[in-house]
Formats: sequence, C-alpha cells, structure tokens
Amino acid sequence: MEALQERDTIEFLSKKHDVHPNQILRWKKELSENSVKLFSREPVGSDKSERLIDELYRQVGQLKVDNEWLKKSCHDSVRSKKVNN
Repeated sequence: MEALQERDTIEFLSKKHDVHPNQILRWKKELSENSVKLFSREPVGSDKSERLIDELYRQVGQLKVDNEWLKKSCHDSVRSKKVNN
C-alpha cells in the first residue's frame, strides 16, 4: 500500500520492510493490472452463489438421509442376528 501511495521511494520501502525493490515493483504492477478482477468478484448473494449453496444443502440433506438409512439397516441387521441366535 505504501508503494501505491508513492510517499516514499521504492528503495526506502525496500530497506524499511527488508524486501527486494524488484519485489515491491512486481507487487505494485500486479495490483494495478489486476485490481479490477480483485474488487469485482461476484457478491455472496448472487444467483450463482445461491444456486451453489442450495445444491450443497441438498447434498448434505441426502447424505443425512443415507446415513440414517445405513444406521437403521445396521441396527436391524444386528437385531435380527440376536433374535436368530
């Protein structure tokens, strides 16, 4: 952020933060080139996000049903073995 503000030289910031000047320049360039992508992410409440959340809840619900069925089947199997013995 300090490099973007340009209050101090890159050399000064490099010494201050113990980072090579080229690294600071690379970060500054990368941020300026990609800032639009960084701040234009799809909001959490968007249709795509909501569809994903709905699908995940559906899968969790299905897994709960499957888990309960397996528990019941296992319990019934153990119970029938006890009755037959």
